[in-house]
Amino acid sequence: MGPIVKDGGPPAWSNYTWYQCGADFGAGKAAMLFDADILGYFQNVISPDGKKGSDQAGNIAFAPPPVMKEGDPAGANEWIWQIAINKSSKQKKAAWLFMQYFTGKEHGTWGAINASVVDPPRKSVSDNPDFKAVMEKMPGYLDTFNTIIGHTSVKFTPQPYFDESTTNWAATLQKIVLQGADPKAAMTELAKSITRNTSKLKLEKIEKKPAASR
Repeated sequence: MGPIVKDGGPPAWSNYTWYQCGADFGAGKAAMLFDADILGYFQNVISPDGKKGSDQAGNIAFAPPPVMKEGDPAGANEWIWQIAINKSSKQKKAAWLFMQYFTGKEHGTWGAINASVVDPPRKSVSDNPDFKAVMEKMPGYLDTFNTIIGHTSVKFTPQPYFDESTTNWAATLQKIVLQGADPKAAMTELAKSITRNTSKLKLEKIEKKPAASR
């Protein structure tokens, strides 16, 4: 993997942000993009007036990610955004009404159909025929979603070693690609380092709450 990135990737790949990756993909400088699905989605949008989201809009398709072993189910980490009320807020009722409106079925349905609010969290919205009709313009998008959603979950757990672990992970990748470090040895040492830190943490059992209206 290291030689492929080094020889075939852009010269400044190690400093790339996610949106630079998306811009290169949309400009036709990259043949494949492995990232959050919406990054490719917005590069592929063509508005009713013919305005294109990128140079390659209309030429992009989606497919499930590769798996480690043939026959294994494809899954993913679900990256989520959330809104909440600060406990010190003096306008909790107004904040609650704001949250209700923007996370409700009515607004969610409108946004998914008319405003490119893809990956709706409500099943009632994702099952809406009008939303499916919009997504049919994105070849493979819904098929990919339906393939991986059953094995997709929120894998991020807030903990004090998150920043340190991800920083060391990125540094290890750079050592492999730029300095020729042995991938297996480098990743094994990284795993041991992360395990040493996270083993100090105490885990508490969280009781599951009834699911909200979908």
